[in-house]
Amino acid sequence: MMRRLKEKIIASMGTKLVLALTGIISLVMILGIITAAGMYTENQYGHIETRGREMGLFIGRAGTDPILYKDIIKLDSLVSEAIKSQDMLYAYVADPSGSVEYRRRLL
Repeated sequence: MMRRLKEKIIASMGTKLVLALTGIISLVMILGIITAAGMYTENQYGHIETRGREMGLFIGRAGTDPILYKDIIKLDSLVSEAIKSQDMLYAYVADPSGSVEYRRRLL
């Protein structure tokens, strides 16, 4: 069976052309898919990183007084307001020594 197929391919110039074009087109399509997936992934990570920085700045600016005065209720309400966008998974506040002052799992 394989011998017949091989003989058919060797004998026909059209079959050789179709197989060569199929291989080249498949290779180009696979490379295009890999390139596009890489670009989309990089773009998505960039958006996630930018959104994380925005949320951090929002909580950092508005949360300095509650952190300094250890007002957990106000800090909790600030974080509750920030998580309405569903972008954050976890928030914690640590003092300069590294001990955690406030922690909240957002999901």
